[in-house]
Amino acid sequence: MTDTTMTPAGSLVGSYAHVGIIVEDLDAAMAEMTATQGIRWLPVQERPNDDTTLRLTFSASEPYIELIEGSPGTSRDTSNGPHVDHLAYWTADFAADKQRLLDAGLTLDVEGSSPFGGWWAYLSSRVTGYRIELCDIAAFEGWHRQWGLPVPERS
Repeated sequence: MTDTTMTPAGSLVGSYAHVGIIVEDLDAAMAEMTATQGIRWLPVQERPNDDTTLRLTFSASEPYIELIEGSPGTSRDTSNGPHVDHLAYWTADFAADKQRLLDAGLTLDVEGSSPFGGWWAYLSSRVTGYRIELCDIAAFEGWHRQWGLPVPERS
């Protein structure tokens, strides 16, 4: 029997940043989540992704939800419909936490440098089927400012 109350050394649980959801129609998803849950959204942003332009937004308050409008055949594939894509976490030791996740059996999908500082990476779990987005804490303030959010105090 597995002890589900155990928190391993180096746990990312306390550094939760957001959950990312891939949707087929960003405007419809925002409207549905506002109508059903009262979520307010930050202004939609566009970013390059593969050979397309990606549209995305975040909820205006915590816990943050990222909605990403995907399309079939891209890295944000919607061929099988909308889905939870990733859980994102801040890390103060990007290299060590990335290695710990790799050692635990996750596979590296993609990684890069953040325009806000530091690094980011997506790692996949073959057991749960979701991905972890690991975000270098060096981007913390810049990420909040990019979205027009107050920068919270970090402990």
